Amino acid sequence: MRREELARICADWPLCVSAVEKVLLRQGLLVEDWHDQEARVQMSRVADPGSGFVLDYVKPAYWYPGRDRAGELEQVLERVAAFWGLGVAAARDRVRCELAEPPAGFACLRCGDCCGRLGDAFRGRVSVEEVAWWRELGLTWLLRFVAEEKRPGYSFFRAWVHPRTREYLSRCPWLRPAGAGSPAACRIHQVRPLKCRAFPLSLEHAQHARCPGADAGARPRPIAPKAA
Repeated sequence: MRREELARICADWPLCVSAVEKVLLRQGLLVEDWHDQEARVQMSRVADPGSGFVLDYVKPAYWYPGRDRAGELEQVLERVAAFWGLGVAAARDRVRCELAEPPAGFACLRCGDCCGRLGDAFRGRVSVEEVAWWRELGLTWLLRFVAEEKRPGYSFFRAWVHPRTREYLSRCPWLRPAGAGSPAACRIHQVRPLKCRAFPLSLEHAQHARCPGADAGARPRPIAPKAA
């Protein structure tokens, strides 16, 4: 599929700094966290040891009231676009397109293993942009499984958690397991969070997670469950 078509298909989900960070991680850049004591905010730093490229930005998972997140996204895109040798608009499309495609050598087999077994794949923090998007779409039933955690001066959102206990669920609540000749499916595929769109970050990541798709090559091959 052409990149222009991928960009059009994926144009609805909200672009955020987390998405740019995921793409840079896929490209092998290093990301580490640090604390800006003067500004009293948690920061992230992405670096490319080979070229010397370094970029600091507010940790995207944290929501600091009063900050201009849209402006911070533009600043990050401008720096990354220059690093890639692209214009800002082209860099936006590149981020969307790269997250719409699997890493080289990986193919999703739709076995449902990541959504049912791998906590790193379906649990974790979601961005304030994603939460705002779901609210705009009126997905109150989905937001029941998202919890806001407040800390002095900032907050963050966790998904997917039990609505009453606020503990992480043992499997993704939106997984439709494979069965009787049908592959697994995602009930919220069109509005799934970034952490799902970006999994796995690389072929090595999939191999470390013991995902069956790590050895599947570049072409998806849905597998049917074995008969009982």
